[in-house]
Amino acid sequence: MKKKFGITMLILGVILLCISAAMLFLRDKSGTNWSSQWCRNVYVDNGVVDKDGGVTEFTIEKAGTYNLELTWAEGIKEDMIGCITACVLTDERGKILFGYAAKKGIVDTDLKLEEGEYFLTFTYLTNKEDYVEFAKRFLCGYDAAEDWAEDLDFETLAKNSAIGMSFNMSMNRRGFSGNYMYGVVFTVLISAALVVLIIALCTEGRRLESPRYDERQELERGRGFKYGFFTLIIYFAFALCLDAGGVLPEMDNAVLYTAGIMVGIMVYVVYCIWHESYFALNEKKNVVMITFAGIAIVNLILGINSIASGEMVKNGVLTFHATNILCAAMFVVLFATVFLKKISDSLKRRSAEDEEE
Repeated sequence: MKKKFGITMLILGVILLCISAAMLFLRDKSGTNWSSQWCRNVYVDNGVVDKDGGVTEFTIEKAGTYNLELTWAEGIKEDMIGCITACVLTDERGKILFGYAAKKGIVDTDLKLEEGEYFLTFTYLTNKEDYVEFAKRFLCGYDAAEDWAEDLDFETLAKNSAIGMSFNMSMNRRGFSGNYMYGVVFTVLISAALVVLIIALCTEGRRLESPRYDERQELERGRGFKYGFFTLIIYFAFALCLDAGGVLPEMDNAVLYTAGIMVGIMVYVVYCIWHESYFALNEKKNVVMITFAGIAIVNLILGINSIASGEMVKNGVLTFHATNILCAAMFVVLFATVFLKKISDSLKRRSAEDEEE
């Protein structure tokens, strides 16, 4: 591989960095960003609610995919709530787009919406019969309504209650400016730029040879895969037990799954590094260390930004943005492992030289 390759990589890395920098300033802000909040007192007297519910109307100015965030009764103990709150999202033609029912609501979902008027309707239910009728009409149809009703224990509803339930709603258009997609695209671009620049700086016109491993390394790598696999099994078994016991922290499923994958990868890589089988015979450790450090820094910056903007935890639930912190922590551990292994090898070499003398 000629020196021309290094120059090409350098130019490509600079271009990717420029695009990443531009993303910090250029965003598609068109569309709808709508939010609403109100607190209403709901009284339940012997299983009868004093209110019929309410309707909130909003307008979608540009068709696209929108993220609906909706919560109610946050901070209120469930045994103090005397009704099930059911909500339905419909368009101006009456088409049902989304429905949900629970004592306490935590909704975070994406919906494809066209331009027009939309209505979010709330209804308060205190018995199984009313819920079945509601479910038949809005949620699941006649066949599944009875089964759905079994998941809600109406007997535990307080017969008499007087509470003020706060409702919080927001509707934000997904796209180039969406928090999630923006973060993903930015992370991919900046990570790619760093990797390309590192390759460009380290090749210096030399040919890049394919990684080669000897028989001992291949054997140790196989053991590393085995330990990583069993670690993954243990992780998900442990998480399953916590979930069954009701003590699993509130988090998006994506966080739980991603954390498990990262733990398995970390066990494999740490084992291989410590047993001198992660790096190929012709591979430079310094290049990998710089890559690990770069990825850790980028993800740490994104994670801190998510914490500062309130995206990390929403309504007491750990969101997918937490994976940036997890990824940063994993690469910090990998960087530290390589660093400590280099120190250990250096000390062993000095000890061997001293013994020879």
